[in-house]
Amino acid sequence: MQLQLMNKALKIKELPPESRPREVFMRLSNPVRDMSDAMLLAILIRTGQKGSNAIDLANRLILHFGGAPKLIDATWQQIVAAKVPGVGKVAAVQLAAAFALVKKISDCLTEHIDSQLIHQMLQFVKYYPLASMKNKKTHSFYF
Repeated sequence: MQLQLMNKALKIKELPPESRPREVFMRLSNPVRDMSDAMLLAILIRTGQKGSNAIDLANRLILHFGGAPKLIDATWQQIVAAKVPGVGKVAAVQLAAAFALVKKISDCLTEHIDSQLIHQMLQFVKYYPLASMKNKKTHSFYF
């Protein structure tokens, strides 16, 4: 969503409140699901530059990298090399650090889920044979 007046992108503060990324984020019960990647990224970018707001910069970055998942895998050097006007070293490092934090959290959750799943499988293997044989008079074992 981009509102323009005479080919000039509006600043975020010039957008109606219901269209501003931070306000949209605060209003939604599930912003991860309900907001576009560009709107979420614009919150991290924070400011634009003359003629481009943070949403425009976010869209340019996402377009340059071929989507948000590829942008998340980019290094700060690759983000700088994209040469998106308004996204310099400071913004690139901030974005790369945010993406690194997301990856760390994701890895921790994956390890936690994996360990829980392994524990549940072991419990199933341990107790299922006993439960399935509980009221049977004969037992058959197959190898």
